[in-house]
Amino acid sequence: MMTRAFRVATLFLALVLLLSACVPATPPAAPVAGEPEPAAGPGEPEAQPASLEDYFNAPRQETLLLDKPGRLEGADNWNPFVPGNVTGWGLAQVGQDPLVLLSYGTGDFQDWIAESFTPNEDASAWTLVIREGVTWNDGTPFTIDDVIFSVQLQMDVERLGAHFTYQEWVESVEKIDERTMRFNLKKPNVRFVLDRFSGRTGGADAIVPKHIWENVEDPLTFKNFDLEQGLPLGTGPYILYRVTTNETVFVRNDDWWAYKTGFKALPAPKKIVFSFVGPEEIRVATAIDDGFDALEDITLSSFEALLGGNPNWIAFEPELPYVWPDPCARTLSLNNSVEPWNDKDMRWVLNYVMDRPQIIDVAYEGTSVMGPYLWPAYPAMQPYTDLIPEDTL
Repeated sequence: MMTRAFRVATLFLALVLLLSACVPATPPAAPVAGEPEPAAGPGEPEAQPASLEDYFNAPRQETLLLDKPGRLEGADNWNPFVPGNVTGWGLAQVGQDPLVLLSYGTGDFQDWIAESFTPNEDASAWTLVIREGVTWNDGTPFTIDDVIFSVQLQMDVERLGAHFTYQEWVESVEKIDERTMRFNLKKPNVRFVLDRFSGRTGGADAIVPKHIWENVEDPLTFKNFDLEQGLPLGTGPYILYRVTTNETVFVRNDDWWAYKTGFKALPAPKKIVFSFVGPEEIRVATAIDDGFDALEDITLSSFEALLGGNPNWIAFEPELPYVWPDPCARTLSLNNSVEPWNDKDMRWVLNYVMDRPQIIDVAYEGTSVMGPYLWPAYPAMQPYTDLIPEDTL
């Protein structure tokens, strides 16, 4: 049995584990037998260069195993702009860097590929400056042309990616120099970066390599999948190495631009595996046997069974509701254009007769909390919560 503690929550946890591994740490005086070697710090080369195949064959203690609760459908569709793509099987998490990274807990943005992303006085224009030294994982420089191309492609091709959103909000994109561009909006939008380009659980608008995609005949049918040709191509610390029926395997890229430029340390795992092993009871049994390092959403009863079989597992919180609040509050949506729900009094009746504590106790086994508004109780949201009159809550 492995001795390190594990966390159970949503995919947030997988991101937390991976991102925290990127923080340089002071190595121990002497490595403990059986434990993985500490990751190299920025600009600090490893003793012996390893190939991607070496990392694919990495031992268990150097491998991060992540649970996926559903089957891998459409395993050859890695086109981030079309429905049914499987970029959520690792590419979005570890294969592609965001322009900026959002912290749900604090509401702060951390510039990542972006060196800065700032609005003008009324937020009707946003200027993006990208870092020096950013490269795609084939060694090609990542430039502002990649961003402009990706946005313009979606604006020009109906039904592609965020086409209709860009049509509503973006008047034009303007190149200033190789690292700088400006988004000229049709109307002010203080949430433009948050909604479109901040790395978060719902993902951000994809930036694709221009030198690959400019040769694509039909971006709506392009699969973006050819492992021998390096597709899908990203900028992240991991490269997709293998795809099987219900599993994706990513291996660490020691030539990651953020490591080479000193921006970030290499993450510790040499291999990351995302896999679906079956229904919840099989997933839990696999986790009990140390077959996973993090689980996605499971029921409270399954979590209790997990603890009974392997006490090394822990949740995000030590007691109910255990998990980190989901950014999307659970709501009952109504069609307000038809009877009886076009009558606000009927909507209030429904509101008052719903037994929310019972819903939480029965449907969620206590692993949720009530909220009087449509957003989670994150500290970053408190200033907006305070604006709501108390007698309306």
